[in-house]
Amino acid sequence: MSYTPSIAIMGLEASGKTVLMTVMAKKLSQTSNRGYFLDPIGLRTMKYIERNWAILQGNEWPASTPPGEMFKLKWNFHVQTGRSTCETASLQMIDFAGQDLRQLFTSEEYEGNFSNIPQHFRPLMEYLAHADILLVVLNIKDYCGETDTMRKIDNQAALKNALDHLARHKHKKIAFVFTQMDQYEGFIQQYGGLENFCGRELSYLRNSYMNGVNACFSVSAVNQTETREMSDGSFQRVPVYGFKSKGLVELGDWLAKEVKEVNKNKAAEAERKRQEQIRRQQEQEQIRRQQEQEQIRRQQEEEIPQEVLQELRKSTHVGNVMNYVSIPIIIFGILLLRIGWSFLPAIITSVIGSMIVMRIIAELTYEEN
Repeated sequence: MSYTPSIAIMGLEASGKTVLMTVMAKKLSQTSNRGYFLDPIGLRTMKYIERNWAILQGNEWPASTPPGEMFKLKWNFHVQTGRSTCETASLQMIDFAGQDLRQLFTSEEYEGNFSNIPQHFRPLMEYLAHADILLVVLNIKDYCGETDTMRKIDNQAALKNALDHLARHKHKKIAFVFTQMDQYEGFIQQYGGLENFCGRELSYLRNSYMNGVNACFSVSAVNQTETREMSDGSFQRVPVYGFKSKGLVELGDWLAKEVKEVNKNKAAEAERKRQEQIRRQQEQEQIRRQQEQEQIRRQQEEEIPQEVLQELRKSTHVGNVMNYVSIPIIIFGILLLRIGWSFLPAIITSVIGSMIVMRIIAELTYEEN
């Protein structure tokens, strides 16, 4: 039975999910010496990636995913396992609005009880709950550049609450992906590195999920940007045509390894269930055969042929008659013996004859009855 590993890219609005997914899918669709590549399945996935890629190459950013919408994208993930062998796994990712994640996991209305969430959130919740791999996307500015204290608290609380809820559904592979790191390398160095930054600014996430438990990656999906004056007179940082990326190789290597591991575990679980089903079927078949044999045995005991029963009854009747007459004949023989041994032949002949005659009489009386 084939299994489709699923990846959920989870992050708040403007964290860079759409750009990360687009660039990663585009870069990994090219064959390389890394031993893996993504092959899109269907027009929806190909058009989504190519449309966003063209926007990036045109010195613009793709539009944010609208709230309430969810794009499910599918690929074949080809992973080389030997010189001439390749393992292919179906892979799907989703892109959804960060506002939806914030609304779901910062509202006290749903805390601890997601059974009453709005209907349009249910597909998202279902997918997140059953995803095998979670890529948690974070943007440094949401924690060090946010001047609104309450929003800064919500940024971390939303991800922490989401992971607390989702990680308990089943064993998941989790990776934290810090995006747009080309802008914040100098800032992170002031903290003494990314780990120290997380310890100070993301202490709840770090203590629960980052402290050597799950992987962390620093990624710049678009590593080359320039500032351009827009039509409204404002200035905006935009991608440079032909931009490079940084950190995607390490993330791709990790994904390839984890997808192979998920497939391996699912195959082992499927085989275990198959063997268990075979064992149960064999046990049921054995029980069925025993029941059939027991039923046949009882039927054989209960359904004795009539001729056998008749013969048994006849034998019993004759035996009973012979028992009754044998004692007088024996006594009579003993009395004759006391008269003298000269009469022994006559006595034996008489006794045998009497026995034969009585048996014939017993059989005849049975037949008459």
